[in-house]
Amino acid sequence: MRERPDTQAERFRREWWLLAGLWLALGALIAVVLILERRDTEERERQQVAHQVHIVHENLERQLHAVNQALGDIVANLPQWRARPEGALPFNERLRAFSDAMTGVRTLTVLDAEGTVVASSRAELLGENFAYRDYFQSARRLASREQPSLIVSAPMRTVLGIWAITLSRPVVAEDGLPGGVVAATLDPEEFKTLLDSVRYAPDVESTLVHGDGVRFLRVPERAGLLGATLAQPGTLFQAHLDSGRMESLFVGAMEPDPTERLVALRTIFPAHLHMDKPLVAAVARDWSQVFAAWRARLDAGCGMAADGGCHWAGPGLHAAPAPPAVAPRAGAGCPGSRLAGPLAGGAACHPAGRVGLGRGRGHGVFLAGMEDHARLRRRRHRRQPAGMGKPRASR
Repeated sequence: MRERPDTQAERFRREWWLLAGLWLALGALIAVVLILERRDTEERERQQVAHQVHIVHENLERQLHAVNQALGDIVANLPQWRARPEGALPFNERLRAFSDAMTGVRTLTVLDAEGTVVASSRAELLGENFAYRDYFQSARRLASREQPSLIVSAPMRTVLGIWAITLSRPVVAEDGLPGGVVAATLDPEEFKTLLDSVRYAPDVESTLVHGDGVRFLRVPERAGLLGATLAQPGTLFQAHLDSGRMESLFVGAMEPDPTERLVALRTIFPAHLHMDKPLVAAVARDWSQVFAAWRARLDAGCGMAADGGCHWAGPGLHAAPAPPAVAPRAGAGCPGSRLAGPLAGGAACHPAGRVGLGRGRGHGVFLAGMEDHARLRRRRHRRQPAGMGKPRASR
């Protein structure tokens, strides 16, 4: 029994709607996978920047501890050096040996109570007066403390033209009054090497900032950013300081650079060093680059899903079975066909010369076969000799 056209069309549409539903379900699954992947990417990146800033913190803490130990040894040996008749020359050589042996220290100097350099690892600094420097004034002010303080100067341009930070410890005279300062100027190149070592991608930047908010170093370097003040209301640096936490993680701009970044900040303020000001290390990555690979996969997945949906669902939503052929009137045969009468009236002509009834393929084959059979019988009849078709007379 031949299926009704409207039933066939309905089944055809139902099948394609089912396919479209499966396609939508697959799209939803891909969306869930991409959302989870984005969350994992962000979490992994947060852990990465936090780990890198922790590396900077550990290395800087060890270096600060070593410098503090060296300054303490120099302070302890000052009375012995002053008692020697040969003067400052042997002590200068010892300071030079200290400076060469210590990683991250560029210059060691000893200043008297008036701020004049009386011993130094660099001979060109002897006789210079640095009483105007903030670190000298801070050291004199804190000299009365029971526990010696490590004075951390704000970044400054030294008399030798180096952008540096100076660590210093006060010297207390026998009468308890300030007797001078011992200072170590940090080598910025050594710290640049450390900051560069934690950059795991081209868009990652690492920064070292003084506790007052003045940027000391930034890798990679950019003109105009060194010396910028980050301790301003609304900045990530100020938010970190205001939080009171040792570690912070933000998404925002490290002013004055407007680029939005994922930033991990870590305060370097070891309790045993008694620092008057902390240092703050920061490792940041461009927020737009964090999801660059994920966005590429998202674009590829959306493109494939859209192409597949158009290829699969598009034709099915619009296609429908062709309307049934209109049967010719009774007695009218197909052009070129020898069938006539009621049989021809129920046949629909095909472009190839075959005939079919309605939409059924089997009917067309059946009628074509009947036409071929009739044509063969007529051909055999024409070839039969005369008289062979007559019945024999009875004997």
